[in-house]
Amino acid sequence: MERWIYHQEEYKGYTIRIVEDPSPHNPREDCDNFGTMICFHRRYSLGDKHNFTRLELCDMAFGKDYVAVPVFLYDHSGLALDYRSFIGRAQHAEWDSGKIGYNVVSYDKIRQEFNRKRISKKLLKKAKEILQAEVELYGYYISGRCYGYEIVDADGDVQESCWGFMGQNVMNSIMDEAKGQIDWLCESGKTFSLDT
Repeated sequence: MERWIYHQEEYKGYTIRIVEDPSPHNPREDCDNFGTMICFHRRYSLGDKHNFTRLELCDMAFGKDYVAVPVFLYDHSGLALDYRSFIGRAQHAEWDSGKIGYNVVSYDKIRQEFNRKRISKKLLKKAKEILQAEVELYGYYISGRCYGYEIVDADGDVQESCWGFMGQNVMNSIMDEAKGQIDWLCESGKTFSLDT
């Protein structure tokens, strides 16, 4: 299968290719998430599956028993999600973006996850940061910033691959991991095999 190659580099007799992930995992379905991402949009089904009404979401987002961060959608030649507004950061965002929901977590779940009876300001800040990180990760998935690497031998055969990298500035860490894999195999005297 031909994949889009973002970067290619020779290393110790092998070629490392950073390529698009052909079937990335949806972080809202494949992960144990801290928050519940409740979104409403007339054309797209985004966030978590839910049965909440908009009024119930407002009660959670602005209530005293929940922590919530907004979810903004930018729909212009592709989709992008963020917990910050796109206005002033993206072309035509005044018309092509808006808030579509919230990523929320209850105080009860915060107490349970962190094994605390009392919720401090520091813990609330940590909870909000986790909710923001979940929106950011889902945004990478929605916009297709999902990658993997392939290690190719001199004959052009893929000897090793790894998938599931998401993000904006991950190319260096992907390359470092691929080089580390080659180093480990060279130092241990092992050869590549997709069957092991």
